Amino acid sequence: MDDAEAIRRVRAGDPDAFGVLVDRYGARIERLVRGFIRNEEDARDAVQDSFLKAFSRLDRFDGRSSFYTWLYRIAANTSMDHNKKVRRRPPALRLDPSRDEDDRGAVDPPAPGPSPVQGASGREIRGRIDEALDALPDAYREVLVLREIEGLSYDEITPSNLVKIDLDGNVVDGGEHEVNKAGYIIHSCVHRARPDVACVIHTHSRAGVAVSCLTEGLMPLNQEGLQFYGRIGYHDYEGIAVYAAEQARLVANLGRNDVMILRNHGLIATGRTISEAFRRIYYLEFACRLQLDVMASGRKFAPPPPEVCAHTLAQWDDGAAAIGTGNDEHTREWPALLRMLDRKDPNWRA
Repeated sequence: MDDAEAIRRVRAGDPDAFGVLVDRYGARIERLVRGFIRNEEDARDAVQDSFLKAFSRLDRFDGRSSFYTWLYRIAANTSMDHNKKVRRRPPALRLDPSRDEDDRGAVDPPAPGPSPVQGASGREIRGRIDEALDALPDAYREVLVLREIEGLSYDEITPSNLVKIDLDGNVVDGGEHEVNKAGYIIHSCVHRARPDVACVIHTHSRAGVAVSCLTEGLMPLNQEGLQFYGRIGYHDYEGIAVYAAEQARLVANLGRNDVMILRNHGLIATGRTISEAFRRIYYLEFACRLQLDVMASGRKFAPPPPEVCAHTLAQWDDGAAAIGTGNDEHTREWPALLRMLDRKDPNWRA
């Protein structure tokens, strides 16, 4: 029995058909919940609550996403609500004589299920992870490498099912899914070499890849693209980026630039915040699309003279575009973009 048939039967008055969905997705939801809630008993309660909510709200399921995606969001929200309540509780009295006062910062052993320290015999491995994270600046203590998750379509990916790894590629949280090795190779070396960078966005858009295949790369043709004038790194294609030896060349070719074109591959944009990196990748992509449109016209180009390009670059830095200055790590339109996402899908934050 597939999901649609099980849902149809439940709606028709056969509550036992819901058991098919519980059997099918119970283990996956349990792994999800335990990624949020480390206490085993609380996690079991949250799993049960999630399925009860799904059953009672089944009439609200409209089929625009898969049933699992809908259930996933219910479970994630239930888990986060639980954690909010726990944080508001007064701390419990510690009765563990095995820890002294100097050991307050140790990490409690996780519940069974995917975790970075699963199977560890003691505090040593947990201590190494904490030590590595504590050595990073506060803004990067928990480096998030946002990668496409194996086995999920884009509309199923949410913040709660991303995989969190450290700079050495060790899974810190969300170990149910594999980490894209090429993504790790590219993103991690930028984070390691550029402490000013909190977000790296890498795309394989049609326009971006097309421009990456041109000898001249991105040309100074339009106002939006001139914010990158003289500030684009280029990295020659070496094959799928799965070898650590390529990292040094990636870093060298990026230099102090904020964006880079990977030849025959795609685009990279960096930022001090997610909003800043998004703004850069958005305008870099826009400039690539416009260049291809101009080239498709078959007419002679009319690029601005170098002095005008440099002047426009300075204007971007000074904030003349009215979207923030070169010294402003926040993007003015970012809150509006988040509101737009809320209108399109209120559950995207799950």
